[in-house]
This record gives sequence, C-alpha cells and structure tokens, in this order.
Amino acid sequence: MGFFFRVYLSDMLGAEMMGIYQVAFSVFIVFLVMVTSGVPITVTSLTARSQFDGNINQNSAVSSAVVINLIISLGTVIIVLFFRPMWQRIFTSPLSFHILLFLMPAVIFSSIGDSFKGNIWGKKRYFTVSFIELIEQAVRILLCVLLFLFTKDNLLRANLAAISLSLACAASSITMMFSYRKLGGNISPSDGHIKKVFEMSAPITIMRVSSALVSFLIAIIIPNRLVASGLSGSDAMIIYGSSVGMSMGFLYSPITLTGALAVALVPRLNEEYECKNLICLGNTARNALSFSIMTASVFVPLYLIMGGEIGQFIFKNQLSGQFLMRAAVVIISLTIEHITSSMMNSMGLQNKAFINYLVGTALLIACIWFFTPLMGINALILGLGISNTVSAIMHIYYIKKLTAMRLDFLKTLGLNIVFMIPSCALTLVVKSLLHNAPSIISFLICAFLAIISIIILNVCFGLLDLSAFFAFKKRKKTAPF
Repeated sequence: MGFFFRVYLSDMLGAEMMGIYQVAFSVFIVFLVMVTSGVPITVTSLTARSQFDGNINQNSAVSSAVVINLIISLGTVIIVLFFRPMWQRIFTSPLSFHILLFLMPAVIFSSIGDSFKGNIWGKKRYFTVSFIELIEQAVRILLCVLLFLFTKDNLLRANLAAISLSLACAASSITMMFSYRKLGGNISPSDGHIKKVFEMSAPITIMRVSSALVSFLIAIIIPNRLVASGLSGSDAMIIYGSSVGMSMGFLYSPITLTGALAVALVPRLNEEYECKNLICLGNTARNALSFSIMTASVFVPLYLIMGGEIGQFIFKNQLSGQFLMRAAVVIISLTIEHITSSMMNSMGLQNKAFINYLVGTALLIACIWFFTPLMGINALILGLGISNTVSAIMHIYYIKKLTAMRLDFLKTLGLNIVFMIPSCALTLVVKSLLHNAPSIISFLICAFLAIISIIILNVCFGLLDLSAFFAFKKRKKTAPF
C-alpha cells in the first residue's frame, strides 16, 4: 500500500516537488530511525530472551524504551525548531523545511508506539503488528487523498502529505498501546533496564541512523554535484526526484518481502543464539539468504527489460524508467546486504555489522562525490552496487565464522544469475512480437513472463520447493468446518 501510495504521490506532486519533498523526507527518516530501529529491536530481543532469563522483566524493558525514545524524539524536535537557519541553508530548496516541520509529530508518535511494538514482536504476534501497520497505511492514504481534493497547489499538497503521515502515526501509536495492554502488558518501573536497553540498542541505532544519514547526504550531495556538472538547480532536482523520489521505491521492492522475513526471524534467531544452537542458527541464516536471493532475482529481468515501460506507465516519466533499468543490476546486492545486516543484529554482532556498514558507506559517498560530475545520476547506481556488495560479503564472513554456516546459497546465487539470461531473452522476444499490441496488454504479458520464468526455473532446478504450499492448501480444503 505504501509503495503504490508513493506512485500516487509522485503523480500528484510532479518530479520537482517530489524531489523537494524527498529531501525533507530524508531528514525525517534520520530522526525516525533514531526511535524505530535499535530500541524496538532490543525490546523484541529482551522479550524473547525473558523466556530463558528470569532477570529480564518485559514490562520494565518496555517502560525503559518509552522513556529513552521520548527523550530522543523531543530532542530531534528541538534540533529542527532551534536550528531553522541551518536547515534552510542545507536544503537545496527552502520549501523543504516547511514540509519537515509537518513531519516531526510523526517522530514523537512513532517513538511511543514502536516501543510497545517491540514487545508484541517478541511475543511472535506478527498478525497484530502487521494489522496495525495496515491501519497506519490506510489512515495515511485515506487522509492524504481526501485532503488533496481541496487543492491543486503542489506545495500545499506536499505539506498535506506530511500532515497525513503524522496523523496516521498517531492512530498507529494509540492502537499499538491498546494491543500491548490487551496482551497483558503493563507500565512498570524500569528496575535498571534503561541502561541495558540503551547499551543493547545503541549499536543498532547508530548503524540505522548512519544509513538514514547516508540517504540525507545523498539528497544533498547529488543535486549539488549535478549542478557542479553544469545543470541548473531546477533540472538537478527534477533528475533527483525522477530517480530517487520515484524509481527507488521499485528498486527496494524485494526488501518489502525479505523485510517481512527479517522481522519474523528476529525472535527465532535470538532464541537460537541464546540457547547456543549454532547449527540451527547457521541453517536458518543459509535458508534466509537463499530465499532472499530468489526473491531479488525475480525483479531483475522485469526491471531490465520493462523498466522504461514502468516509468512511463506508472509515473509518466521517462527519466525514472531509464534509471530503473540501469539500477536493476544492484537489486541482489541490496537485498543480501539487508537480510544479512538484520541477521547480524539478531546474533549479537551489532558492532561488527556497524563497522561493515561504515566501510560500505565510505565507498558509496566516494563514488557519488567523484563520479556524479562524470556519470550523472549513474554514479549512485555504481555506489550502491559496490557498497552493498562489500558490506554483504563482510556480513556473510562473520555469520559463517559464528555459525559455521554452509555456503550452499552461492549455488542459488550463481544459478539465478544464469536464469536471468533466458528470462531476459524470452521477455525481450515477446516484447518485440507484441510491439503492435496495446501497451497495457504488452506490459502485463511481458511482466508476467519475466517473473514466472525465474520462478519456474528455480522450481525445475530444485532450488524452490512449493510442496509445503500445496500441502497447506490440501489440508485447508479437507479441514472440517
């Protein structure tokens, strides 16, 4: 829902205003990550470990998380309000600052709600968390669409989009607190848990904040380096909005699926790590890697062959489609880095994960700074590919060192790279045969072939086993009512 809403938002705001909104949103994400990354994951970990450690009080951990997050979120609001001149100088367009102001209440509401979410995660109540997040997206989209009916001014629409997000986070936070109480949770004294929560969450938070800061730096550096190459400020913002503001959502779409896997893995990996069951830990990591590789591989032929059509059909923007086609080559490295980073945090390797991330980040910034004047926006693709590949390799090294994980997933990786050749060829041939057909029919047929061909090849070569799915369907049909 959030993905398709982003498509709608891009259409309503236009490329230039979407770029202005994206710059403000990148700063907001930095502040949001401070309260929605390390602390909730730590609460999840402590909740899972409390089953084996009687010294951990779940309610005290949640109370400590609320206190820490509230302090952080109020601090971010003060930074925005009292350093307004600094933000206006940093932003390529001063309009971004007003959008940022309307986004800041969302940080406060999320700081409260996500503290309770961590406890619900740790209890493996995935449906509850997912349903509440569904409510948040639904409220945000509904409010935004309704508010957009009253104005056609792009700047006002961007501000209204920010307001709708803050209101949606408020609704989500209230619902999350209610669910926490319904599951038996209470607000208890911290009992020394504040220090424990802070110490455990700090490495994760620093790494995630650093990641968000990189997005912010990209939002600042790329337009400025494009201007240095000879473009006007308006043209630079249009290119940035068309690529990062529009196409990046498609580029990260596999992570939407593997991100759900990462969430589900956190309590399980924590339990296996706490029980020192390193063999099961390695098997879980290997299977998660294989699934992530197959998931990412499905999207590569689709974007390589049909990226131009996606940009034109979805965004009515040729630049976004061209960027998506070129950026398809980095999808696998993005996905592997994401899932291995999540596993590292769950295995108690937060500090090493952060160091690995810093190495990748340094490579990304260097590529953007030195190559943007020469390659334009393609420097971002080069940087993403190099940085995520290096970080992912380092993550895998430490996971294997801890768990003696087998490297069977490399077979999955190699075969899926090979599978892309016939998949792309088939899609390209069919696309040329359907050049006279209606564009929507041609797009749907080619997109279906690009996706289904990779899935079929994985099944035929024994990499993907659908027997469990069909067994589930069979049990469902024969189950008594």
